[in-house]
Order: sequence, then structure tokens, then C-alpha cells
Amino acid sequence: MRMSDPWTLEGEHRLLTAPTLSWEKQGGMAINEGPVILQRNRLICLVYSASTTWSEDYALGMLTMSEAADPMEPLSWEKSMSPVFCKSVENGIYATGHNSFTRSPDDREDWIVYHALPAAGADVSLRATRIQKFGWNPDGTPDCGIPCSDTLQRYSCYSRPFG
Repeated sequence: MRMSDPWTLEGEHRLLTAPTLSWEKQGGMAINEGPVILQRNRLICLVYSASTTWSEDYALGMLTMSEAADPMEPLSWEKSMSPVFCKSVENGIYATGHNSFTRSPDDREDWIVYHALPAAGADVSLRATRIQKFGWNPDGTPDCGIPCSDTLQRYSCYSRPFG
């Protein structure tokens, strides 16, 4: 697939992932949406949102592949069998999804930006944008941890980005 101009794609479409796992089918619909690419150390991660935004189980999944592989070949990608970032009942944060990644101004820290609901069963209009630091697993994939609480303890979780 290639772009013939800034608004037209040409070539064969390829389906890289579909909602096949139970955690991708919560809220009455099977959904994979909002993909974002994160690349580091010759590993490409395609992070996507799964399930519905109105489900407390809206979560992030991930496909990974080597930088040397063909990204248009579905067999190049390995799919995570469980969410890589999801609700935290303990911290009262639900429906974590539709994310992006960014770096601190001095390029020393990695941050995930996402939206979430403040309670189980909360109306989708109460979604709030959230940001927190994340780290890296030994295999090179992002370790987003768990969603930080909205309590006053958040200041240790939400320190300002460097730079």
C-alpha cells in the first residue's frame, strides 16, 4: 500500500489484527481501534485500543515485530494475549484507552497519554485525559504499569516531565 497523493491510498489493504480475544470484545462489540506506533531498539510496537469506550474494560493491546520484518505482512506481527494497559479497580480508574506516547521536553522520560473513566459504570462523557510516565520491559516492549489513582497521592505518580 502506498499514497498516490496526500489523501489517496493505493494498493492492497491488509488486516493486521482483529478482535479475537475475549478482553477485546467487552461492552457488546468487538473492536480494535486507534492504533499508534512506538519504535525503540529495532522493535516496532503497534498499540491499539480494544473493546468499547463505554465498557469499564476498554484497554490497550499490542502487536510487536522486528524492525527488519515486513509491516504489511500480518504474520510479521505477534499479538499480546492480554491487555498491556487496563483498568485498576484498586485505584478506581476504568476504561483506559485511546492512547498516545510522548517524550519529556529534555528527551529523558517516556509518557503515555490516555483517557479513562473515574468509576465503574460511569457515563462515557466523564472520560478524562490522563498522562503518566512509563518504563520498558527487558524484551523492549513498553511497561505502562497501572493507571495512577486520582487521590492526593497522585503527585508522586504524576511528577512533572523533565526539561
